[in-house]
Amino acid sequence: MIVNIRTVVEFFDIATNSKRGDINSVIGMLGEDLNAAAFKHYCGGKDVDILHDTKVVQGFKKGKWLDRWIVNHQKKIVYQCEIKSWAATAIGGKSLSLDANIEDTQDAARYYLERLRTSTNPDARHPNGITKVLLPMRIPEKISRYHVRPLLIVWMPVTTDSTSLNPLFAISKIPSIGVFKKLLIFSVSLYFRNLYHAGTTHIELEIPNAKRRMAKLRSLFKEF
Repeated sequence: MIVNIRTVVEFFDIATNSKRGDINSVIGMLGEDLNAAAFKHYCGGKDVDILHDTKVVQGFKKGKWLDRWIVNHQKKIVYQCEIKSWAATAIGGKSLSLDANIEDTQDAARYYLERLRTSTNPDARHPNGITKVLLPMRIPEKISRYHVRPLLIVWMPVTTDSTSLNPLFAISKIPSIGVFKKLLIFSVSLYFRNLYHAGTTHIELEIPNAKRRMAKLRSLFKEF
């Protein structure tokens, strides 16, 4: 599906552009698909697979679960992903237009980084809704020999790189609840912003679950 970067960014990142109920419904329908597909696009798309129908779980009956496996066959890396689609309308959200200057964007990135650091602080209680991504998951047999990396994919504009606003970064001050030494974080908002300011206004993403749901809605209702 074709994504209009300006429309999507301003829908999620400007609180007055959407009602909370509307954006929560949209997030429920396409948030995970959109964010996972954005990371695949960032990786180049080629030789990268999103295992939409493969569960990311610790065990067969009990334990925590995550949202997606994303596999980079070329690098032989499998990302166990937790996806958070928090938008500007969320509690503590901060509006940021696509045309915001660099200083305002940096301020927003620092603000959201501090919120993430609060959730990943080793002294807090873990695992929580974010740090569960650090727990070892049961890897599908077909990719069991790949290197596993924990990846938190978020919508919000956040990064540790305030100079180039790199959407992919890592933090190493994390709780010791698994075998991982660092947590990768990917910001979809910053990635889309970087694309837009480089001249890309639309991109094509594979979002099969969202596409199926939208088709179902069209089949159920007809506007007179």
